[in-house]
Amino acid sequence: MKRDWLPLPPPEFMVSLMDVGNTPSVADAIASAFEDSCRNLVTGLKEHEMLNEGDRVLEVDCACGGFARMLVDERIGSYAGFDARPEMIEWCAHEITRRDPRFDFTYFDAGVGAVEGSVEGRPYGWPYESDSIDVAVLESVCQTVSFEQTTAYLKELQRVLAPGGRAVLNVFFSVGKSYENPSYHLYSPKEFWQMVDELGYDHTLANEPTTGPIPNWCSLSVRK
Repeated sequence: MKRDWLPLPPPEFMVSLMDVGNTPSVADAIASAFEDSCRNLVTGLKEHEMLNEGDRVLEVDCACGGFARMLVDERIGSYAGFDARPEMIEWCAHEITRRDPRFDFTYFDAGVGAVEGSVEGRPYGWPYESDSIDVAVLESVCQTVSFEQTTAYLKELQRVLAPGGRAVLNVFFSVGKSYENPSYHLYSPKEFWQMVDELGYDHTLANEPTTGPIPNWCSLSVRK
């Protein structure tokens, strides 16, 4: 497998994503958990027929390329990932893109671009052409950006998704109203689905809905 040629991301990258202390024993455990999590994401997408041969894949906030590493042995058409952490983008480009040119990594602060619209005058400004993506993945994004930015992201997804395209994301649900705290954001299921519906998406929830800091995975497709 080509993935066997790829090194793991630096321990400090993986540890920072897991928000735990960086000790040798913890780093070893995190490396295993990191790979398992990324592998499970690809497996889940394939099981739900959300990842197909020839797909043009976009990952929002791609971090240090864990999901991308798991795709190098898949028959996708292309992969594009962006993130606001330049050191992670630099590592991904050096270790993944130079080995597999299907993969492209871009430094881009979507939080700024999404709210202010700063790229080529386009609303929200993601650096991708319209109708150019078959499947977009947003793992642990809605939990960490503001509610305003989540809405902006979903609007921009409508632009970049090709006809028949779909987005896969996870979200935390609250028991009552939506609220934000310093660690993560939780949505009222009613408010979240209302937002999705008003933006023109059909949606499917892949699991029984749960509340608290537990991911609820859903797929979105632009309503015809």
